[in-house]
Amino acid sequence: MSLDVILGFDASVSMKTKEGNTTRIGAVKELATSIIKKACELDEDGPDAFTFGERVTPLGNITADDAVAKLQSIAADEYATNLGAFLVQAFKKAKDKIGQGSRVLVLAFTDGAASDAKVVESQIASMAEWMTEDAQCALEIIYVSDEAESYLKKLDDDLNTKFDIVDTTPLSEAIALGVEELLNKAFND
Repeated sequence: MSLDVILGFDASVSMKTKEGNTTRIGAVKELATSIIKKACELDEDGPDAFTFGERVTPLGNITADDAVAKLQSIAADEYATNLGAFLVQAFKKAKDKIGQGSRVLVLAFTDGAASDAKVVESQIASMAEWMTEDAQCALEIIYVSDEAESYLKKLDDDLNTKFDIVDTTPLSEAIALGVEELLNKAFND
């Protein structure tokens, strides 16, 4: 069974906050470059990518060759974190891919609680209910600051759904795990 990867990048203005010697979005872009390279080995046409803020913007498929350029084009300049709106599009695409025989990993990078929290929960519940096997889809949320930790942990640990498809990981842990282990963690945690 093949693997398709869908990436979502928080484009809210808070992602410009300095963390150490870079910004939150800068740290995400650095990790995402490695993830995209590995994902291209697993996902023939490269991962599908989106940004989400006030609106969801598709970036198309990203290949290892154009990863740096596409990631540099992401500007953190929106005043909302509509993770739920991203999940609407990501899960629609995931259902199509699952229907074609693939497994799907949705990776979302964020630094805050979702502006549309109810949509996030309903989309996760709807996707988990739609699935027929636990390994069909996983949602890995990598978070950059501790501000969202309690909200995201609630999504990871407290949602009562048919399948537990959500895993959350702080950025520092994701970097320490390495790309391959992080991708495996999404399906096995």
